[in-house]
Amino acid sequence: MRVSTIRSGRICRLALCLLVLLPLLYLLANWSDHHKRVQEAYHTRFGGPKFAHQRLEGRPREVPKLVDGLGNFEPKDVKPRSGPGENGEAHSLSPDKKHMSDASEMEYGMNIACSDEISMHRSVRDTRLEECRHWDYPFDLPRTSVIIVFHNEGFSVLMRTVHSVIDRSPTHMLHEIILVDDFSDKENLRSQLDEYVLQFKGLVKVIRNKEREGLIRTRSRGAMEATDTHKEYFYTREPLARYLDMGDISEQLALKKRLNCKSFQWFMDHIAYDVYDKFPGLPANLHWGELRSVASDGCLDSMGHQPPAIMGLTYCHGGGNNQLVRLNAAGQLGVGERCVEADRQGIKLAVCRLGTVDGPWQYNEHTKHLMHRVHKKCMALHPATQQLSLGHCDVNDSYQQWWFKEIRPRW
Repeated sequence: MRVSTIRSGRICRLALCLLVLLPLLYLLANWSDHHKRVQEAYHTRFGGPKFAHQRLEGRPREVPKLVDGLGNFEPKDVKPRSGPGENGEAHSLSPDKKHMSDASEMEYGMNIACSDEISMHRSVRDTRLEECRHWDYPFDLPRTSVIIVFHNEGFSVLMRTVHSVIDRSPTHMLHEIILVDDFSDKENLRSQLDEYVLQFKGLVKVIRNKEREGLIRTRSRGAMEATDTHKEYFYTREPLARYLDMGDISEQLALKKRLNCKSFQWFMDHIAYDVYDKFPGLPANLHWGELRSVASDGCLDSMGHQPPAIMGLTYCHGGGNNQLVRLNAAGQLGVGERCVEADRQGIKLAVCRLGTVDGPWQYNEHTKHLMHRVHKKCMALHPATQQLSLGHCDVNDSYQQWWFKEIRPRW
């Protein structure tokens, strides 16, 4: 009886061990098979074994390899950091700084006051697939120049981007970082920026445009890849971009096809799927172009200022930019990505309310009045001071009459 009991116990323990070991062996076999398949795929993409002995500048060509430990460019012995925003955690200002938060959101369209409290070397959560941490890459790859274009960007946001590139790039592969200032007028983006980048000993360079180039020229090429729906959203906000000649991009399109790149629609569906929650597609424009005063023939002008700022009336130059005004079907009056609003101080350029596409404006083509539907008043030009404000609508007052003149680009 005792022998039988002992044997039964051993059999039970053996069965239990097998139940534990078999799944582990299965997972190990599958991981090994997956490891092999991934390596074969990368060998195929990067040249494969048959190209392994080709010479590149007198040396055998290297290919990426999946390894058991951390990849050769993965950070080692990373110490945990603590502080505002570390590891990608949200950070909020204390209640007594709410006025700073509101002011920076009005000026920049984002909470720069909050950004200023976050370290330039902020740590971020690694959201990659686990496999990505186990690749060895060729050491002798071409050096790279990183180009960052900005216009009136928040200083801490811009510099944190620079530090992030440096902190997360292999030193021998980073040739330079070029900051292209697209005609900013913020004081801290001039001498303060020049002094700050001195610490990088020539690695970071600043180039400044002598005039504003960016919104249309730098974004239009990307719009060429978008579907018709996404293009129309872009053209609604930047009407002149429709007339911009992109030149021959057949080489870029061929590269996209050769690399089997995903479509723009795939990117919107799977990566940027929440963009339209915060930035909905704009309704079609009812009118766009220069907004001219009937009384003075001057044009509504943002004066090159950043919101919040009082708008003015200046000589119509026909070049668009700060005089390119649009009015969409939902009543939003805007200049580029900014909105035109009105209060007791006058007609203002403001940051558009996040997640909205509507506005308070209504244009009457017969009376040529531009009426603010909330205040029930019309945009008016003061005959003596040439200042803009809202006034009681008067069909006989030419200083309350406006007309849109569509323009064509001069490039």
